[in-house]
Amino acid sequence: MLPLRPIWPGFAINTVFYAAILWLLFAAFGRIRRWRRIKRGLCAGCGYPVGSNERCTECGKPVTPKHVVLGV
Repeated sequence: MLPLRPIWPGFAINTVFYAAILWLLFAAFGRIRRWRRIKRGLCAGCGYPVGSNERCTECGKPVTPKHVVLGV
């Protein structure tokens, strides 16, 4: 015999559980992409090469330069 109506508490719990797993996967992908861009000396937001500027010249987001040159 097949059920004709869903069991609402189980349906809701499963939906939230699997939505959280998918959200974590997509969030992890974005975080890894930003981390790799920063590691390569690129803007974390758009991937444009950043020199010694405090802001990205392409998108305007604030960035921290990979290498800090100190005046001697």
